[in-house]
Amino acid sequence: GLHWLSGAWVSVDLFFILSGFVIAYNYADKIILGMSFIDFLIIRLVRLWPLYLFGLSLGFFTTIYSFFINYGEGFEFIRIINQFLFGIFWIPTLSGGSIFPLNNPAWSLFFELFVNLLFFIILYFFKKMPNNIFIAFLIFGYLFISFMFRKINPGWSGENFFLGFPRVVTEFLMGAYIYFSWIYQKKY
Repeated sequence: GLHWLSGAWVSVDLFFILSGFVIAYNYADKIILGMSFIDFLIIRLVRLWPLYLFGLSLGFFTTIYSFFINYGEGFEFIRIINQFLFGIFWIPTLSGGSIFPLNNPAWSLFFELFVNLLFFIILYFFKKMPNNIFIAFLIFGYLFISFMFRKINPGWSGENFFLGFPRVVTEFLMGAYIYFSWIYQKKY
């Protein structure tokens, strides 16, 4: 019941912005010069999947341990197995609470992988990042959606899952835009 860092969720937003910058810095030239989708996907999965699976396994075994300690009270063993199997394939459960009940922070990695793939598609087909107007449109669109739905921290639960997409796309592309506006321009 202690809320030591009640506003700590804002660090996820900073993470998405930094991620956009770092991914653009590391992969923009490679993608523009023809890096394959499969190569990019493998690189991202090798980077994200091991720690994700470790967290999922830790959550699974902790939950199973709690199941046996509490003699199954308040637990549905089949649901735990289902959540683990869905989790292995990074499939969110949209039934209410956390979309990854055995590994709550995994929601941000799910969206990270999604936006990485979107970034690849944008650069691969257009060979450049969207312009100032598009980025401004994304920012104002996300602010409008946040205001309309009264959600400033969406994406982590089944109730606000779909609002996580505009959040991560806006923030990640802002980070990539910062890279392209300042660093990339100076390189060429």
